[in-house]
Amino acid sequence: MAMTVGELREALEDFDEDTEVRLAIQPRYPMQYTVGEVAEVELGEDESRDTECRECGGEGCEDCGGSGTVEPDGETHKVVYIAEGSDVREAPYLPGLAARALGW
Repeated sequence: MAMTVGELREALEDFDEDTEVRLAIQPRYPMQYTVGEVAEVELGEDESRDTECRECGGEGCEDCGGSGTVEPDGETHKVVYIAEGSDVREAPYLPGLAARALGW
C-alpha cells in the first residue's frame, strides 16, 4: 500500500527540521538524490487518466472547452508526487549505512 501525506508527516515528526532530506533509490544499485519539486495531481480511477486535457496539455482548446481540463472516467483521487532532484555529486552512491538502515 502507498504511503499517505499523513503517514509521511508522522514518519518525519521525530527528526530535526533542519536535517537534510535525500531520496534513496534502486535497492540493487543504491543511489542517492536530493529531493526535487513536489506536485499534486488528480488521477482517474485507473491512474492512467488524469483531468488535464491531453490535446492541449492544460492550456485550453476546443476539446476541453478552453478550460484545460476534461471530465475523468469514473472516480478520481489525488496523488502527491515528489520528484527526484539532482544526484549527490560528491557521493552519488547510497552509503552502506543508509542502505542497511532501509533494510536493503
